[in-house]
Amino acid sequence: MRSGGVKVRAGEVSMDLDALKDEVGHAIERLDSFEQAIFSAQDLISLLDAEGRYTAVNAAYAEAHARTSEEIVGSRPHDLFPLEVVREEIVPRLERCLAGEPIRYQAWFQFAGWGRRFVDVSYLPVGGGAAGASSAVAVMCRDITPLRRYADSLKQRNAELLELCANKDRLFSVVAHDLRSPLITFQSLFSALDGGALSTAEIAQLIQESRPALEAAGELLDDLLEWATVNLQGIDPASAPFDLREAVATKLRQLEPVAQRQKVELINDVEDGTTAFADRSMISVVLYNLMLNGIKFTPAGGSVHVSAAPEEGRVVVTVRDTGQGMPAERVQELFAAKQVVPELSGAEGGWGLGLFFCRELIEYNHGRIWATSEPDVGSEVCFSLLRDPPPEA
Repeated sequence: MRSGGVKVRAGEVSMDLDALKDEVGHAIERLDSFEQAIFSAQDLISLLDAEGRYTAVNAAYAEAHARTSEEIVGSRPHDLFPLEVVREEIVPRLERCLAGEPIRYQAWFQFAGWGRRFVDVSYLPVGGGAAGASSAVAVMCRDITPLRRYADSLKQRNAELLELCANKDRLFSVVAHDLRSPLITFQSLFSALDGGALSTAEIAQLIQESRPALEAAGELLDDLLEWATVNLQGIDPASAPFDLREAVATKLRQLEPVAQRQKVELINDVEDGTTAFADRSMISVVLYNLMLNGIKFTPAGGSVHVSAAPEEGRVVVTVRDTGQGMPAERVQELFAAKQVVPELSGAEGGWGLGLFFCRELIEYNHGRIWATSEPDVGSEVCFSLLRDPPPEA
């Protein structure tokens, strides 16, 4: 009986050993599968020991650093990253993680194989040591550069929308301010006409005196319409080479009647053959606005000159008047839509919406606009444009 019992137990033990072998075999297969999944993952995975040496890395980690896994194992982070990054970002986090603290953060890193990438980094304690310390650290880096760039683009777009809304609010104030004076003038004119006490000559004089206010209101509405068209429809410049002297001459002819009434001389100093690469219709709007401002702020007997000069692959256009000029602090506000600031011209005063619009049109055409002025001497407004098509155009 005793020997038979022993044989039974031995058989049971044999069966248990076979089952255990099967379980161990399955466990090994699962571990192999898990290891294969880790080392074939797209995320960058590495394992560092308590001394900060790499003990294992997956294929993606090696690829990101343009090295083989064998070259990385046994090295330290300062062999792969700049010393400043190792001291300030990697070592402090490794020390905290070895003390048992899991860490997660996001940062830009420069990889030899992948270039500059924005990654989500996780430090995980591995193994148990004294007082809760870990014996190794597993580090996983997930490349989230596309998400970061998308977030940055959304942030930039949001800032642009906020600026556009702010400009819209300021422009409403501008329009209300600039239209108030012409409307009061027309109200006074109609009241006088309704009274019937004015002679024909007096009525003609009132109409003549009201003409500048009407023209100023029309110019303001034209500028506002042009600005709205560009901003609401997102028009891209139809850039092409064009004759700059001829474009200036066209606008001078349109403004000649205004200049004659003001007794201001218009001079086209742009040399024959001067060309620019931009959207001609947009630049024509800029020329018209700048020359009209020059006429408005120049006293009788003065002049408005338009010239152009080549400068390092660009052409710089200058509109110079012999008007009353303005102080330096006023010049800084000319091209900004920050506040309602009356121009310095009395009855024909306006806020200068056209100048703000000019800045946007010039920037649409990859140019720059600026101004200089001296009180009682005159002002110069300059803008630069490409002289020839860019290589990629």
